[in-house]
Amino acid sequence: MAEPTAALIHPSRIVNRWAQLIAGIVAMMAIANLQYAWTLFTKPIQAHLHVTLVAVQWTFTLFVALETWLVPLEGYLVDRIGPRFMLGIGAIMVGLGWIGSGRAETINSLYFWYGVGGVGAGVVYGGTIGNALKWFPDHRGLCVGLTAGAFGVGTATTIAPIADMLKVSGYQHTFIVWGIIQGFVVLAASLFLARPPVGWTPPDWKEKEARIRAKVNTSAVDMTPCRCYASRLSMSSI
Repeated sequence: MAEPTAALIHPSRIVNRWAQLIAGIVAMMAIANLQYAWTLFTKPIQAHLHVTLVAVQWTFTLFVALETWLVPLEGYLVDRIGPRFMLGIGAIMVGLGWIGSGRAETINSLYFWYGVGGVGAGVVYGGTIGNALKWFPDHRGLCVGLTAGAFGVGTATTIAPIADMLKVSGYQHTFIVWGIIQGFVVLAASLFLARPPVGWTPPDWKEKEARIRAKVNTSAVDMTPCRCYASRLSMSSI
């Protein structure tokens, strides 16, 4: 039985899977700065909020925790709701994370808003990789590698303008401007994403999958861990 939400996505309205891969790569590039550009902001934040560097760095700890540990739940929601809607939510959270951090005047407010950005980054990270896996069972390593690799490439392409803006306009203005840019980019990329129709496979995939399975040597006997261990003991005693 098809999921109720699957019927809402008509196959003729689904963007080409390679275009979806590119959109996912762009979205990943847009969220990279939340993690990799953080060190540029620590000293200016410390000076503005008059707190210790340790207190400032707890922001990043919270960000990483929320970015990573919620991914299983976010992945479940992506499967239920679809990548387009979930990445749209992630885009809003990514944008608000930096905009709110730029307007924060207390350390607790900074914790909250950067944490919001962490949740949004996790949605984007898990959603784009999951979507690539669904659309590319025939090129899993390549497409997941390109999507995950974009997380690092994004910072390499934007770190210089962010650093220049920090020097000229201060960290608060930089947070707000780049929060808007990054949120908008992820939102635009999300419009290209959709899960595959129920039962969809790549061209000639079933034949390719059958050939792959035929080449894999498998045992004719199913072994539980206990039976496998007992078999090894008996072989060693010979």
